[in-house]
Amino acid sequence: MFPLAERTCLPRRWRLYLTLACAALLCAAPLFARTLTIQDFKAAIAVLPDGTTDVTETITAHFSGQWNGIYRTIPVEYDYHGLNYTLDLDLVSITDDSGASLKYETQRQNHYLKLKIYVPGADDATRVIE
Repeated sequence: MFPLAERTCLPRRWRLYLTLACAALLCAAPLFARTLTIQDFKAAIAVLPDGTTDVTETITAHFSGQWNGIYRTIPVEYDYHGLNYTLDLDLVSITDDSGASLKYETQRQNHYLKLKIYVPGADDATRVIE
């Protein structure tokens, strides 16, 4: 007769690999539980008499899981049929729905201005960013 350990259909090494793979999947499961949904995006654009525009964006974001905030990427350099132009963008403020200022960082990345907007209390919540 064979000992009990040798009667199993999987070799000992494969059982170890299978156990480690299951443990890794169980540890990674919470990572997949994180989603961000943009529920609403509105832009109010006013063209002023001097030709400049005043743009106000209102983003309603639903955060599932743990989040620190959102990224907003804005194209600022354009090449249209050989005509190159750059937007002169002056960021006035970033606030929540109560008007409180939100912390943000700006970074130029190729033809884009990338905003990293910190949203406090964004864990399993819906927040408005303006």
